[in-house]
Amino acid sequence: MLAGAPYIPFFGNPRYFPCLSMVYLAVAQDRQRQGVGSTMMVKVILDFADYGEQIGLPLLILTPLNRAVADFYEGLGFERYRSGAGMFLPLQTAIDMRDQLRAAE
Repeated sequence: MLAGAPYIPFFGNPRYFPCLSMVYLAVAQDRQRQGVGSTMMVKVILDFADYGEQIGLPLLILTPLNRAVADFYEGLGFERYRSGAGMFLPLQTAIDMRDQLRAAE
């Protein structure tokens, strides 16, 4: 179990819990470093905050392809797990981001 993640038994198995897994997100090479990826990820995080809160998903998980991509996700609040290979974003971090963005509007 990940530190800080609420425990929710999944299908009666105490070793697993539900989470949202992002499998693949890419930006065309000629569009990179223009805010496209950040804009898409903020939308994913805001949707995760809304739906995760409603249905009880404690984490958004992903596996970055390389160190530069991992650095990008860390800048969005993701943390590392599995010896640094995978990353997760706690639901509370997503909710805090959503609330800060709404307060700034």
